[in-house]
Amino acid sequence: MKTVNVLFSVVLAAVVPLVSGCSMTMEQRWETEQRWEAFDERMRQEIGVKTEDYYVREWGKPAKTRQTTDGGEIATWEFRDYDDAQGWNQDLTFGPDGVLTEFHRDYRPKEQG
Repeated sequence: MKTVNVLFSVVLAAVVPLVSGCSMTMEQRWETEQRWEAFDERMRQEIGVKTEDYYVREWGKPAKTRQTTDGGEIATWEFRDYDDAQGWNQDLTFGPDGVLTEFHRDYRPKEQG
């Protein structure tokens, strides 16, 4: 009986941190939301200012690129963590002159609401 209780305690001690990390508290969700809002605001301020060369220096080479009809480019950076369970894609659109014209991010996992 004592062995079963010890085994149960060990298993419980190992599982609780894993399970508790899966769901965020309201405070953690709010902090995450605030960070993304700040990130979005910074990106909005960089439109018309920063160039593709700047982002390549800061973030490295994009995972993929495609041309736009006006001669510009859409570059996608992919950032992943936790064995690909979390991450985000950042699509930046640059005009023919290489200056940022638009951005879009997609965060994984999707926020539950």
